[in-house]
Amino acid sequence: MNEQLKKIFLTGLGATLASKEKADQLFGNLSHNGSAAADEAKAYLSKLSDKGQTKTDQWQNDMKKDIRESIADLGFVTSEKYQKLAERVQILEQKLAESEKKGSINDTESPKQ
Repeated sequence: MNEQLKKIFLTGLGATLASKEKADQLFGNLSHNGSAAADEAKAYLSKLSDKGQTKTDQWQNDMKKDIRESIADLGFVTSEKYQKLAERVQILEQKLAESEKKGSINDTESPKQ
């Protein structure tokens, strides 16, 4: 599944880069032919690039959310949740050990009948 997600991501990234390259060529040709001012072409290209970056970021965030939900649906826990549970277990083990020590001390100190 990981390999498939990687391929999907790379395909989207490739499409974004290909679009940017095509736009670079188009505006380069227009500015050389005098059909458009170079500054206007650069501004439009910058706007197009920013929009592409925004879409890429949005897509990545959506993919991360979907992956997290899929992992949770499969019953896996996050590393943060695992760490919290491990800390709780350690505290409980310490309390149990202390309780057992107190119990054995109380057993030896109690008067025999």
